[in-house]
Amino acid sequence: MKALLIHLFSIWILLIQFLHLGICGSCNSLSKRCEMRTDKLDKLLCNGGFQKNYLNSTSVHPRIIVICQVMSSSFDPAFISNFPQLYRLSVINSPNISKFTQPFPNHRLQVLNLTRLGLVHLHHNTFEGLINLRTLDLSHNKLKQLDRHIVEHLSQLQQIFLRSNNWDCDPHLKWVLNPLLGKKLMDANQMTCGVSKYKGKPVLAVMSFIKNLRNECPKIDSKSCNCSLDLIVWSPNKDYLVPVTTVNCSRLDLDHFPPSIPSNTTTLLLTGNKISDISPLLTNPKYLDVSDIYLDENQIFNIDKLEGADWLTKFRVFSLKSNKITAFPTFALENGFRKNSQIGKIYFGNNPWICDCTFTPSFKDFIIKYNDLIEDIDDVRCAFSEYDDNSLKIISELSLSSVCGEQGSFLSPLDCLNVLLASLIVFIILKLLYDYWCYKSSGKLPWIITKIP
Repeated sequence: MKALLIHLFSIWILLIQFLHLGICGSCNSLSKRCEMRTDKLDKLLCNGGFQKNYLNSTSVHPRIIVICQVMSSSFDPAFISNFPQLYRLSVINSPNISKFTQPFPNHRLQVLNLTRLGLVHLHHNTFEGLINLRTLDLSHNKLKQLDRHIVEHLSQLQQIFLRSNNWDCDPHLKWVLNPLLGKKLMDANQMTCGVSKYKGKPVLAVMSFIKNLRNECPKIDSKSCNCSLDLIVWSPNKDYLVPVTTVNCSRLDLDHFPPSIPSNTTTLLLTGNKISDISPLLTNPKYLDVSDIYLDENQIFNIDKLEGADWLTKFRVFSLKSNKITAFPTFALENGFRKNSQIGKIYFGNNPWICDCTFTPSFKDFIIKYNDLIEDIDDVRCAFSEYDDNSLKIISELSLSSVCGEQGSFLSPLDCLNVLLASLIVFIILKLLYDYWCYKSSGKLPWIITKIP
């Protein structure tokens, strides 16, 4: 049944378009400015504009007026006051017309066809005088917005056509989702956005995304985040649309992650807050598909909890600039990095990194290994210390001796143990060779053998 209704609706749209083209074709074929045709419901056809000598004529009473190929950039609708019996007015195929010089006068007009003009903007009172208007066709213009009051004030309006315009698809157009107003839109499914970031996308889908985004945008303790729909793209199979969303909760004095964020959030900005716990990236499924997270200028001391987090295998941008991180086990991040094929940027700068022989060697190897990804590698420096020669030095440029050297000795306790074990192995091998030589030359067994019962 639904398919049948859609099919019938498509036929209706095609019929309307055919009638429009037929009227325009008749208008374009005129050999003179205006021509009255009484054989077709008293129709007045005008090519190039309305002929003023018809205004005071007592013998011309058209019920339909069709005007096409108007060359001027504006159009004055005041002349319809001279034709009280006028039922339908069509001003068509005149792309130079970008505005009306004044609102339409009070009139009993029922059908107004303004298709294939160059209309860019309509004032909210443009059609207020047309209290009996039932059909309004504004398709194939350059409209970016349409005030909802234009539709609301026309109480008798039953059909409106708006396809093929340059709709901005901003919140001002959300009225198309209103059940009472939206049902008057006869070609809502054919309306597309003209603004670059949504260009060519269906208006209904875009406005639905915007509406849902506003409803889901986080509010924490009366503080509201700012949510924006940056882009809308087709799925890989082009069978559904995917919104690209940014949620900006920066500088709201937050001490924790928002418990919930809009679905399909791509970028999350939490800069300049008091957040110290990043465990939601591990435990909250809402954050699993967030590609870009900015946690600059917070109170984060460690990121050890991220070890094993699925988010590490999916993220694109991770920024931790200007926090209080001093060290972390590099393997905690590296395991995730190896599985992540879409990492784009990482920021670690302006943190008070410890520079000692325990942490720095592995951390230096880590940031050098991923230097193509770490955008602020020159800002990854040792913590400030008045009595440390490495204070504020770039870690990637530190020498091992500068952090591990001690009174001319570069051997750590572990190195000493390794040397001792190697020496013992060499001693045992030499002793075995000596005992073997003694046995062969004198037949004397090693001392330890004589003591074994």
